[in-house]
Amino acid sequence: MAPRAVLAPLSALLLLLSQCHRTAAVTVNSRDTNPIVREYEQVTLHCQYQTVSVSPRVEWKKIKGGEKNFVYFNGQITGDLKDRAYIADVARAFNASVTIRNASRSDTATYRCEVLATQDTKAFDEIEINLVVQVKPVTPRCVVPTAVTTGRSTELLCQESEGFPISTYQWFRNGDQVPLDPKGSLKFSNSSYRLNVNTGSLTFSGVRPMDTGNYYCVASNPAGSAQCSAQHMEVNDLNVGAIVAAVIVVVLVVALSGIAIWWAHKMGYFKKHKASSRYRSPPDARGRGSLHSKSRPADDEGDFRHKSSFVI
Repeated sequence: MAPRAVLAPLSALLLLLSQCHRTAAVTVNSRDTNPIVREYEQVTLHCQYQTVSVSPRVEWKKIKGGEKNFVYFNGQITGDLKDRAYIADVARAFNASVTIRNASRSDTATYRCEVLATQDTKAFDEIEINLVVQVKPVTPRCVVPTAVTTGRSTELLCQESEGFPISTYQWFRNGDQVPLDPKGSLKFSNSSYRLNVNTGSLTFSGVRPMDTGNYYCVASNPAGSAQCSAQHMEVNDLNVGAIVAAVIVVVLVVALSGIAIWWAHKMGYFKKHKASSRYRSPPDARGRGSLHSKSRPADDEGDFRHKSSFVI
């Protein structure tokens, strides 16, 4: 019995010493290391600690893009969270949690809660919290052709760049959601298209009259959704009669032009005028020239003939 009586107090002492050792080491923890909040809502970055030190030193740092900046230092909120956040009573409640009143998209980052307790056997501990602030999409920009000819390839576009996480897209025709697979819906079974929910592209390989309708797009993510105004797309059959009529008109115009040219040529409008037979001789020494005619050369002395004025 004596040995047992001795061992019992010894075990209790060892247990007490182990508890004291654990208490003497500062520890930091959080109930939520990956909080998610929507933009403009309130969020708390939880940080609780255990220490035997009377006045531990608490600091918060924001880590984003490889840079580290203080958001709580020397007992004050600073940096990006100044005037938008507050910290719990660090000294009394062993609570260093920071509450952001209206979270902004720029608050998405990693935050580190650090506690330095010089009186503890383990004087330093920290914990990282990854905050994600979700942003609702804005009204997407939609591009819908107003008129398309049957059989032609056509693309409808939808895009927005403000939402976070990145938005996905869905198209609607006359209020009905355009399915990924047209064969799975009676209303779209005769359509031939490809829908990309990540880029917002709706591409028809060959539109048909049944594809006529009012189209609009919805951009969405976990924070919300937004849609553009409906736009009408009209699919028209190819007007063969109009094409034939246009060809006939062109042929008639060409034929009439040919007849007009032939008639003008026949009437002599395209003949060149003969050059004048009169010409001016080069000027003489006095700078005077004279006109001559090629039509009748002057009489040559070698061709002398008797004239009536020479008859005796």
